[in-house]
Amino acid sequence: MELDEVFQKCLICQNPFCKKGCPINTDIPKIIDLCRKGEYVTAYKILMENNPLASITSRVCPHEFNCYGNCILNRKGTPIPFYKLEQDLTAKYRYEYSYKDKTGRVAIIGSGPAGLFSAIYLANYGLDVTIFEKNSYLGGILTDGIPSSRLPYEFVEEIINTLVKLNVNIIKNTKVDEGKLLELTKTFDYAILACGLSKSRTLDFKESDRIIDAISFLKDYNLARKLGYKEKYKINGKAIVLGLGNVACDAANALRHLDVNTTICYRRSQEEAPCTPMELNECINNGVTINYLLKPDSITENSRGLKVKFEKTILGEPDERGRRTPVGTNEFITLECDYLITALGQLPLENEFINVNTNSNYVVTDDNNLTNIPNLYAVGDITLGASTVVNAISSAKVACNDILSKITKE
Repeated sequence: MELDEVFQKCLICQNPFCKKGCPINTDIPKIIDLCRKGEYVTAYKILMENNPLASITSRVCPHEFNCYGNCILNRKGTPIPFYKLEQDLTAKYRYEYSYKDKTGRVAIIGSGPAGLFSAIYLANYGLDVTIFEKNSYLGGILTDGIPSSRLPYEFVEEIINTLVKLNVNIIKNTKVDEGKLLELTKTFDYAILACGLSKSRTLDFKESDRIIDAISFLKDYNLARKLGYKEKYKINGKAIVLGLGNVACDAANALRHLDVNTTICYRRSQEEAPCTPMELNECINNGVTINYLLKPDSITENSRGLKVKFEKTILGEPDERGRRTPVGTNEFITLECDYLITALGQLPLENEFINVNTNSNYVVTDDNNLTNIPNLYAVGDITLGASTVVNAISSAKVACNDILSKITKE
């Protein structure tokens, strides 16, 4: 394995901003330094022990906001693309998991990024782990949300194979409701709620078969191509995608793969968009048209399709997240399309777990992600709100380390 010349330029900083910018605190300078010395296996082992989902995060992380964007060389020169080294290491080597005596039982509800990380991380330390998954497949958003163009399914399959090697018990097609959750907290030593968000934000407009939320569209699109499911949606012609986060970008790129004439309409400017520059450039390169400063006002439908009336906006004062608020100008335009795909964010279900403390239906936890129910942790989007894969993993890692510290004390 030969290091690209760019990695030789890494300064191996004593106060590495790249490591601080990584939500899971990957020891980037140490891994690069080991690779420089030809100690690739050791570097790979350190990488995987910190993050067993490195093959996935190296492909779906918003690198511009994390390690790559925080590299000191952004100030002068070219930043170090550590994610490329991660991809190379995880492609060349395989981590050797060894059987360990079981030291405790853990139930994990959900098999998305946070659930998969928790299962592998804890099982590798010798815990007896059982995953409860409501679907007939594993992976959550990694399987049904992110297209193969961004995350080939083979990497998710590799993670699933690791679960098998670690003797993780997998129970599919099992919805964990309030009663089942409380039962699990009594029959297992610990339980981790990693079920993600199940509800999409919707527009307050009349329902139509031509208006589809992006999560449902991507799920249909991805499961058909990855697992051979029958497609429900037959989208063609012209489509408008509302929103400009990573889900909106994934939906727009999937639509272009279907040869659909695709336009994204976003109520703010490019600077406020939640997506990364890399994701935005992929959309543009795939032929997606981007319209800024437009918010939907009303929709009418006829036999030929939809007419979406947009109000032009200007940007006002920043909101609580620091993004400038779109303000209507009372000036309107109308765009026609065959389908409208809404990517307006996700929400937790209302009153899904009544006995667990929540705030606006998001689960409330302490600093170790422990809920008010003894030995029940909650991690990922169910506590954070819609976030990134690596942030969900970071949340899971905090809970897992707290469980391990308790077991060590026992």
